[in-house]
Amino acid sequence: HYLKKQKKKNLLLLMSLSSAGRAALQRVASLASRAQHRSAVVAQSAQRIFRFADSVGHERNGRKFLKKPLKGAVLAEWYARPLPRYLDPIIMERRLTAMKRRSKGKGPPKKGQGRRAKRR
Repeated sequence: HYLKKQKKKNLLLLMSLSSAGRAALQRVASLASRAQHRSAVVAQSAQRIFRFADSVGHERNGRKFLKKPLKGAVLAEWYARPLPRYLDPIIMERRLTAMKRRSKGKGPPKKGQGRRAKRR
């Protein structure tokens, strides 16, 4: 019922337009049909290339991930920026004193040469 009303409206609209207007409308309609045909051809080619079809019987395929926009450029931009380093003054002081002690020969012993190794 709704489609009949819509067709009537379209017919009345076509009658009220001039011949140039009708020609323009027909061109737009033909362009739309060509675009639909092209998108169908592209979809069929994609199915052949990527070996997936529309979900038949609700089976899983990777179409959801192929439809998502790519985010590689965004990730590359994010990780290209160096992270700011937080220098803790207490840790820096400990490292400085450890370096001073090592230069004097009073640093921690190497692995395996501690007190237990000297007792043996």
